[in-house]
Amino acid sequence: MTRRSRRTTSPALVALPAVIALALLAAFLFLPSGGIVRAGEPIHWHARLDIVINGEEIPIPAGVGLPEGRPPAPTHTHDWDNIIHTEAWEPQTLGSFFDTWGVVFTDRCLFQYCDEDYEMFVNGQLSRAFARYIPQDGDIILIVLNTL
Repeated sequence: MTRRSRRTTSPALVALPAVIALALLAAFLFLPSGGIVRAGEPIHWHARLDIVINGEEIPIPAGVGLPEGRPPAPTHTHDWDNIIHTEAWEPQTLGSFFDTWGVVFTDRCLFQYCDEDYEMFVNGQLSRAFARYIPQDGDIILIVLNTL
Protein backbone atom coordinates (compact mmCIF):
# COMPACT_ATOMS: atom_id res chain seq x y z
CA MET A 1 0.00 0.00 0.00
CA THR A 2 1.37 3.36 -0.96
CA ARG A 3 1.25 6.20 1.40
CA ARG A 4 -0.13 9.46 0.02
CA SER A 5 1.77 12.54 0.86
CA ARG A 6 -0.39 15.34 2.17
CA ARG A 7 0.67 18.88 1.30
CA THR A 8 0.04 21.61 3.75
CA THR A 9 0.32 25.29 3.03
CA SER A 10 1.80 27.51 5.64
CA PRO A 11 -0.70 30.05 7.06
CA ALA A 12 1.93 32.75 6.51
CA LEU A 13 1.99 32.04 2.76
CA VAL A 14 -1.79 32.18 2.58
CA ALA A 15 -1.89 35.54 4.36
CA LEU A 16 1.00 37.12 2.43
CA PRO A 17 -1.01 38.38 -0.60
CA ALA A 18 -3.60 39.94 1.70
CA VAL A 19 -0.92 41.68 3.77
CA ILE A 20 0.74 43.06 0.63
CA ALA A 21 -2.59 44.30 -0.73
CA LEU A 22 -3.44 46.03 2.55
CA ALA A 23 0.00 47.65 2.74
CA LEU A 24 -0.33 49.03 -0.80
CA LEU A 25 -3.82 50.33 -0.08
CA ALA A 26 -2.68 52.01 3.14
CA ALA A 27 0.30 53.62 1.36
CA PHE A 28 -1.98 54.94 -1.39
CA LEU A 29 -4.55 56.35 1.00
CA PHE A 30 -2.51 57.70 3.89
CA LEU A 31 0.98 58.72 2.78
CA PRO A 32 1.62 62.37 1.82
CA SER A 33 0.48 62.67 -1.74
CA GLY A 34 1.50 65.99 -3.27
CA GLY A 35 -1.90 67.00 -4.60
CA ILE A 36 -3.67 63.66 -4.33
CA VAL A 37 -6.64 63.51 -2.00
CA ARG A 38 -6.00 61.68 1.25
CA ALA A 39 -8.74 59.44 2.59
CA GLY A 40 -11.09 61.15 5.00
CA GLU A 41 -9.76 64.65 4.34
CA PRO A 42 -11.41 67.29 2.15
CA ILE A 43 -9.36 69.17 -0.41
CA HIS A 44 -8.45 72.75 0.43
CA TRP A 45 -6.39 73.90 -2.54
CA HIS A 46 -5.60 77.34 -3.93
CA ALA A 47 -4.65 78.04 -7.54
CA ARG A 48 -4.04 81.38 -9.23
CA LEU A 49 -5.90 81.98 -12.51
CA ASP A 50 -4.89 84.81 -14.83
CA ILE A 51 -6.79 85.46 -18.04
CA VAL A 52 -5.40 87.82 -20.68
CA ILE A 53 -7.45 88.71 -23.75
CA ASN A 54 -5.81 90.92 -26.38
CA GLY A 55 -3.25 92.05 -23.83
CA GLU A 56 -5.85 93.04 -21.23
CA GLU A 57 -6.03 91.16 -17.94
CA ILE A 58 -9.55 90.02 -17.14
CA PRO A 59 -10.25 90.23 -13.39
CA ILE A 60 -11.95 87.35 -11.67
CA PRO A 61 -14.60 88.75 -9.36
CA ALA A 62 -14.63 88.24 -5.62
CA GLY A 63 -17.41 86.02 -4.32
CA VAL A 64 -17.81 83.72 -7.33
CA GLY A 65 -19.51 80.61 -5.98
CA LEU A 66 -20.36 82.18 -2.61
CA PRO A 67 -24.13 82.66 -2.71
CA GLU A 68 -25.52 84.49 0.27
CA GLY A 69 -27.30 82.21 2.72
CA ARG A 70 -26.21 79.02 0.94
CA PRO A 71 -23.16 76.77 1.16
CA PRO A 72 -20.21 77.73 -1.05
CA ALA A 73 -19.63 76.02 -4.38
CA PRO A 74 -16.73 73.54 -4.37
CA THR A 75 -14.69 76.03 -6.44
CA HIS A 76 -15.03 79.70 -5.58
CA THR A 77 -13.24 82.99 -4.99
CA HIS A 78 -13.15 85.12 -1.87
CA ASP A 79 -11.33 88.24 -3.06
CA TRP A 80 -10.26 90.02 -6.26
CA ASP A 81 -6.87 88.27 -6.07
CA ASN A 82 -7.54 85.72 -8.88
CA ILE A 83 -7.19 82.84 -6.42
CA ILE A 84 -9.55 79.93 -7.00
CA HIS A 85 -10.33 78.08 -3.79
CA THR A 86 -11.19 74.40 -4.07
CA GLU A 87 -12.88 73.13 -0.95
CA ALA A 88 -14.41 69.76 -1.70
CA TRP A 89 -14.21 66.05 -1.02
CA GLU A 90 -12.96 65.32 -4.54
CA PRO A 91 -10.92 67.21 -7.14
CA GLN A 92 -12.77 69.76 -9.26
CA THR A 93 -12.07 70.76 -12.85
CA LEU A 94 -11.27 74.25 -14.05
CA GLY A 95 -14.43 73.93 -16.12
CA SER A 96 -16.51 73.52 -12.96
CA PHE A 97 -15.15 76.86 -11.72
CA PHE A 98 -16.08 78.57 -15.02
CA ASP A 99 -19.56 77.00 -14.81
CA THR A 100 -19.94 78.39 -11.29
CA TRP A 101 -18.75 81.79 -12.57
CA GLY A 102 -21.24 81.60 -15.44
CA VAL A 103 -18.54 81.98 -18.10
CA VAL A 104 -18.12 79.80 -21.20
CA PHE A 105 -14.87 77.82 -21.21
CA THR A 106 -14.40 74.82 -23.50
CA ASP A 107 -11.75 73.48 -25.83
CA ARG A 108 -13.16 75.86 -28.46
CA CYS A 109 -14.58 78.83 -26.53
CA LEU A 110 -13.51 81.34 -23.91
CA PHE A 111 -16.13 83.91 -22.90
CA GLN A 112 -17.85 84.92 -26.16
CA TYR A 113 -14.82 84.02 -28.29
CA CYS A 114 -15.24 80.72 -30.12
CA ASP A 115 -12.98 79.06 -32.67
CA GLU A 116 -10.15 81.41 -31.72
CA ASP A 117 -6.70 80.14 -30.90
CA TYR A 118 -5.98 80.47 -27.24
CA GLU A 119 -3.37 78.91 -25.02
CA MET A 120 -3.34 77.76 -21.44
CA PHE A 121 -0.20 77.46 -19.36
CA VAL A 122 -0.01 75.65 -16.04
CA ASN A 123 3.05 76.53 -13.99
CA GLY A 124 4.71 77.78 -17.17
CA GLN A 125 4.00 74.62 -19.20
CA LEU A 126 1.60 74.56 -22.14
CA SER A 127 -1.52 72.53 -21.36
CA ARG A 128 -4.31 71.41 -23.69
CA ALA A 129 -6.53 70.13 -20.88
CA PHE A 130 -8.49 73.42 -20.77
CA ALA A 131 -11.81 72.88 -18.93
CA ARG A 132 -10.81 69.31 -18.05
CA TYR A 133 -7.75 70.48 -16.10
CA ILE A 134 -7.87 69.81 -12.35
CA PRO A 135 -6.16 72.71 -10.55
CA GLN A 136 -3.72 71.58 -7.89
CA ASP A 137 -2.68 73.45 -4.75
CA GLY A 138 -0.22 76.21 -5.68
CA ASP A 139 -0.84 76.08 -9.44
CA ILE A 140 -0.43 79.22 -11.52
CA ILE A 141 -2.73 79.03 -14.52
CA LEU A 142 -2.50 81.52 -17.38
CA ILE A 143 -4.98 81.63 -20.24
CA VAL A 144 -4.03 83.88 -23.17
CA LEU A 145 -6.32 84.75 -26.09
CA ASN A 146 -5.46 87.04 -28.99
CA THR A 147 -8.29 87.85 -31.38
CA LEU A 148 -6.62 90.78 -33.12
